[in-house]
Amino acid sequence: QENTNNTLTVHSTKFNLNNLINKNYTKFSLLAKNKQITLKISNPPDIFYTADMSHIEQILAILVDNAINTVMKIVYFYHITEDKQCIKIAIKDSGPGISIEDLPHIFKPFYRANNTRTYYGNGLGLSIAQILAQKKSRNILVENNKEKGSCFTLIISKN
Repeated sequence: QENTNNTLTVHSTKFNLNNLINKNYTKFSLLAKNKQITLKISNPPDIFYTADMSHIEQILAILVDNAINTVMKIVYFYHITEDKQCIKIAIKDSGPGISIEDLPHIFKPFYRANNTRTYYGNGLGLSIAQILAQKKSRNILVENNKEKGSCFTLIISKN
């Protein structure tokens, strides 16, 4: 099924979210290892979803890449849950968290926190992830604890 919405073309197919998460894990595990970061993955059940798989994959890739490149020597992992209304895919870290001053701005294009630990990138990743998520009734929730890190959760509506 193909649907064009403004400039974003959507190719919906049914796919296994667990396979997509494993693919993302494989894609980023070497990068994480090279940065001395332990990337952990939960073993979620098989959950099938119909959407544009490339959009979900891109959102997850942005969230994992952002986590790996902004916090050093920290553990990251996926956690997936499902209920009647939605599917939630979380990327958590045990880093220093996001400052209260930066939190309201992290999804703005070109925004970069002053204390970021990386000097590459243009500050577009999270804003692109949010745009892709919102195109199809999805959302990205951010939970933040200054001492215990951050959790970015992609919430996918089943409706």
